[in-house]
Amino acid sequence: MRTDCARFEERLADLLEGRADAETAQHVAACPACTDELARLRAMRSAFAHPWESAPADVIARLKGLMPSAPRRVARLLSPLGLVGARTVADDIQVVVGDRDVSLRLMVRRQDEGYTVMARLPEGGWRVERGGEVEHIGDRFRFLAEDLDATGFDLVCDDLRIEIPPLPRLMQDESEHPD
Repeated sequence: MRTDCARFEERLADLLEGRADAETAQHVAACPACTDELARLRAMRSAFAHPWESAPADVIARLKGLMPSAPRRVARLLSPLGLVGARTVADDIQVVVGDRDVSLRLMVRRQDEGYTVMARLPEGGWRVERGGEVEHIGDRFRFLAEDLDATGFDLVCDDLRIEIPPLPRLMQDESEHPD
């Protein structure tokens, strides 16, 4: 492409779509390099003009079966925030849990009927899965666990699953393997 072609380069797409000015059309008609570039753009547009069809569901399922599943990751205690600032350890506990690149501040509050576990979900479509009911409210979640051993859950996004162990196990793992 010649040096004077540079000012027409961005206008080639307009010409392709029938919106170009007369000056651009005259330049392309007289310039072999721009004529070739316009032909390349037309070929590219026609390649994308073919309709796309989805593969049958059974073929997709078989292909997914060939792919290795994402390993289950286990979160660990990153910071025992609430053990210092809680009213009492029996009432409120706040900890930061996570793994390599995902973390959340987990709040556990003692209630008459058990322990309310709540946190704000990380950005990016994460959700909580566990054996019992979980209430999702916008970017937050909460659930009631009958005791501290039932405070664990899975943090799930697409094919990634991070196990958040129950609070006693988190604390035990940290005491056995401090950084």
